[in-house]
Amino acid sequence: MYAPVPYYTNDENIAVELINDIVMGTLVARDKEMTASPLPFQVLKRDNGQFILESHFDRRNPLGEVLRKHSDVKVIFWGPNSYISPSQYLTSPRVPTWIFTTLHIEGKVTFLDEPEGASDVVTTLSRHLEPQTSGWDIDQVEDYKQKLVSGIKGFHLKVTRCEAQLRLAQQGSKEELQHLVETLAAQSPVHGHGNIVQAIKKYVLK
Repeated sequence: MYAPVPYYTNDENIAVELINDIVMGTLVARDKEMTASPLPFQVLKRDNGQFILESHFDRRNPLGEVLRKHSDVKVIFWGPNSYISPSQYLTSPRVPTWIFTTLHIEGKVTFLDEPEGASDVVTTLSRHLEPQTSGWDIDQVEDYKQKLVSGIKGFHLKVTRCEAQLRLAQQGSKEELQHLVETLAAQSPVHGHGNIVQAIKKYVLK
């Protein structure tokens, strides 16, 4: 990944935060066709030097056969992003730019035993993402879930490298960054700036 200072980081703590925030990543295999699929990921554990993600995919996905031969992969996570007009800055001159967060993960895939492995991945991902106020729990549909997991393949991804780019206008002063946040937050929801505002607050104005 090319990312100049001050936008680049290989901090695993930030990688974990980005994965938790974004969830969906595009897994790219290292075969000749560079077979790729968007998949949901979660952090299984990160301790004692081990950084492991888990995910799953439909057994009909050709990715499964590819990964049996090419277990080394890259996963690309795209976070919130937004066009920024020069009019949204305090200082001048400026040119239009784009602010965003992205994370590249490299690692090796290991398939899980079945059917328990796929069932566990689906259950933990559901409990990780389901709003606590929804009143729904996956245990309520256990029989139905078990009918589906035979068509799902779960896997772990042992991370060997992580690189992130947080291009969130942090090269400016804190005053200018605060002004940018307020300007974006005040715009119509149709522009979809809510997530990028939260990213600036979380990763830069913390």
